Amino acid sequence: MKNAFQPDIPYSFIHFASKYFIFCLSAGNAHSIHSPFLFQLYTRVIKRKVKDRREFIFNEEKGGVSREGKASPRQLVKRHSAGIRKGKLLYKLVNHFKPGNLLELGTNLGVSTAFLALGNSRGRLISLEGSGELAGIAGQNLDHCGFSTVEIMEGCFEQILPKVLGLLDHVDFVYFDGDHREMSTFEYFKLCSQHANDFSVFVFDDIHWSPGMEKAWGRICSDEKVSLSVDLFFTGLVFFRKELSKQHFCLRF
Repeated sequence: MKNAFQPDIPYSFIHFASKYFIFCLSAGNAHSIHSPFLFQLYTRVIKRKVKDRREFIFNEEKGGVSREGKASPRQLVKRHSAGIRKGKLLYKLVNHFKPGNLLELGTNLGVSTAFLALGNSRGRLISLEGSGELAGIAGQNLDHCGFSTVEIMEGCFEQILPKVLGLLDHVDFVYFDGDHREMSTFEYFKLCSQHANDFSVFVFDDIHWSPGMEKAWGRICSDEKVSLSVDLFFTGLVFFRKELSKQHFCLRF
């Protein structure tokens, strides 16, 4: 039996690239979407271009390095974590749904956290990080970017996630990016889904990163609570809306 603490082995670059090529050939676009809810989300949110520089914190005006020697947000995006494309998707989703309680599993250096905070400054955002060193760096980076209200909690996910979920009572938006193992990813999903409501949105990073992550993603999509799942290859979206019939889409992004 596979050990829950054994890391999944990722696909090789060539294998991963071939999977992406095949995905692009078979994935649909707006014309293949039959759900009115998803059609509007895909055309007006997911595929929307972020043109207004005031919407986007990681621009040239934020470039450079501070006097304290900390990297700027723009530099962090280039070097680490979510990246601009994935970060913009998080920003657009949060900005559209305006969740009250946001939860992130995996703060890393705080780049994806900043995109989440930027999308909805009124919501409560708690980010979990297993590494104390990374949590400290992320806190400094977020303060430097002006997101001092973000709550970073350090500790093993297995221990702190149930406590945080109890503290929040319900979650409106969850971003899973802290543990790329099949068993743990699915377990975290099950825990969070107990606190989801009809309008909750779950976002999963690197769903095709490894065979284990693909298995976890498949189990999540098949879960009875999930009504709609969207595969964007690098990212997966899950919805719990009871008015929607159970459907799964693979879409180009």
